[in-house]
Amino acid sequence: SVSTISTVIAPVGINNRKAKFLRNMATHLVNNHQGMVPRQLSMLLKIKGIGRKIALINLFEVYGLVEGIPIDSHLRTIFVSLVWVDWMTSSDASGQSVQLWMPISEWGNMNRIYAGLGQLLRTKAHQPTLNNIASQYFGDPGIALLDDIIKGYGIHRKNNAGSNV
Repeated sequence: SVSTISTVIAPVGINNRKAKFLRNMATHLVNNHQGMVPRQLSMLLKIKGIGRKIALINLFEVYGLVEGIPIDSHLRTIFVSLVWVDWMTSSDASGQSVQLWMPISEWGNMNRIYAGLGQLLRTKAHQPTLNNIASQYFGDPGIALLDDIIKGYGIHRKNNAGSNV
């Protein structure tokens, strides 16, 4: 029942709304897919309550399939902070833009690795830069590590003036 689901997922937050979606998704899966979660992005996106991010995460975590970068507002914040996209770029367009140059082998783990940092960026300062966050939380070693990570992608971090570091 929706009330049972709501109780179980209460620690996640907005549990009443999510409980209804989960109940509807379960019913849809039983009625349309013999109770199995589809392995195709297009089929997942037809299920009410499943958006692109959740569909991509499901494909990667459950089936090991990589069909795109599962981006949300937190991951988009990382992309903006790295000056990979600008603030006006939507989440989906941000992911598609980064997919043009980032190796596909990196796509699946993007959300797992960077979503928490994106949440931190959005809550600790107003329109922060990774430079500020890295130095605040990790000092100079954090900035050096950040530089090593993004240089591995063949790009350079921008300073607050917009110049390559």
